[in-house]
Amino acid sequence: MEDQAHLWPKRKQHKIWLDQYFHNCLILNKSAHTLKNYKADLHKFFTWYENNYLGLIHQANGDTISHYQNFLSKGGTVLAKVPLKQKMGLGIKRLINMAIFKKVEKSLPQIVLDQGPLSVTSRRRHLSSVKNFFEFLKQNYEDKNKIFQHNPVKNKIHGIRLKEIDVEHTEILRSRDWQKLQEVITSSHDRAMVHLLYFGGFRLQELSQLKWEDFNFDRYKVYLERKGGYRQTLELDNGRKVFNQLEYIRRQKGYLFSHDGNHPYTTKTLYNRIMKLFKKAQVNPKLTPHSFRKACATNIYLKTKDLIYTRDYLGHHDAKVTQTYIDPETVHGVTPKLMELKENIL
Repeated sequence: MEDQAHLWPKRKQHKIWLDQYFHNCLILNKSAHTLKNYKADLHKFFTWYENNYLGLIHQANGDTISHYQNFLSKGGTVLAKVPLKQKMGLGIKRLINMAIFKKVEKSLPQIVLDQGPLSVTSRRRHLSSVKNFFEFLKQNYEDKNKIFQHNPVKNKIHGIRLKEIDVEHTEILRSRDWQKLQEVITSSHDRAMVHLLYFGGFRLQELSQLKWEDFNFDRYKVYLERKGGYRQTLELDNGRKVFNQLEYIRRQKGYLFSHDGNHPYTTKTLYNRIMKLFKKAQVNPKLTPHSFRKACATNIYLKTKDLIYTRDYLGHHDAKVTQTYIDPETVHGVTPKLMELKENIL
């Protein structure tokens, strides 16, 4: 393994680019969980790259990514590159210890990363994180210099193949039915309810437990308890539109959907209320309240092309579950339906 004289300057420049990227993620309001995943994935990639290649990260190409993909697939160890001066110093120290104290130092170089084989899903997540990073650099530097003209992570390498079968067999709420639904709603409470479902992607249990104290009207954020009991801070997609609807029914405290503010509607009550609205609007008879969640997942993924962000937005723990919520016909380019989904996002 070759020595590298410019190891530390290279890491310093890489840190500058990473800091710029994570600062941009904060501006885009990526969740803490998403940022944690991005940082872990990119730390692994940079550890592997810096100890295997001499150049800066902008010199990475398709072959580099293929080698990294193979590393993730098969696993392996990454050995630290030690500058020549440091290696020589340790070599002399080792000789002295052997001659005087009969003590043998650990041989160089040291293992800095020990990677086991990853599953297909985990590899795709890692490569997706790397692709997002390079895409940011490409867009950020395209008018400044020529070092990030191309994203080395190709679509055919990192592309996420959505499952052809939705295991929950949930119909998606499409644009035409969403418009029909809005036309028949006369109650402000019902309008606020369907907007939260459509743009927030909430489960009925989560919707039932929402309180006014959980909403930040200045930042369009909701603090909610997800399935499994953990708390999440979520900045709503189309937050201004949703919060405008909430203003019509806003109270100081208590549950959003309740007769008296103290006793929330049950999930059964909310379910029946939504199904009556579907019937009144004469929409697809196969729709259920969960159809809002599938529409939300598809809209978010179509807007961001980021499966990890979509996963965190919905409150999933496993991206494989999120894949089943994303409508493959929409994402894979069936033109009329693709246009419908784009209209929903605007």
